[in-house]
Amino acid sequence: IGLSTWSTDYMIDLIDEGAPIVTNQVAFSVIDTRPLVKMIPACIERNNSVQLICHGVLLGGFLSNYWLGKSEPSLTKINNISLSMYLQYIIKKWGSWELFQDMLKVLNEIAIKYQVSISNVAIKR
Repeated sequence: IGLSTWSTDYMIDLIDEGAPIVTNQVAFSVIDTRPLVKMIPACIERNNSVQLICHGVLLGGFLSNYWLGKSEPSLTKINNISLSMYLQYIIKKWGSWELFQDMLKVLNEIAIKYQVSISNVAIKR
């Protein structure tokens, strides 16, 4: 059975009840590292019987060269629900747009060194 965005506690409950859980799709990125706290340790404790499938690794495209050096977009002008969600609930809760830009600059330095894009660096976390 594959799960999508189930919490660690619910996933463990299902496994303990004998459900053959093999995957769980979770949000994970260089900013959104929540799975490191409980989900990954729980999977390791179960001999990696549950594999994680990560989504949101590029925050809807925010982790890209396109946004490097750009001003913070207005939520009212973003016409993409994913982008507005990532901006409001991930980037802003993690820090500020300025801090996000600082991180993009660091990712860009690494990208230049290895002749790849910011997105490539963000995925290789």
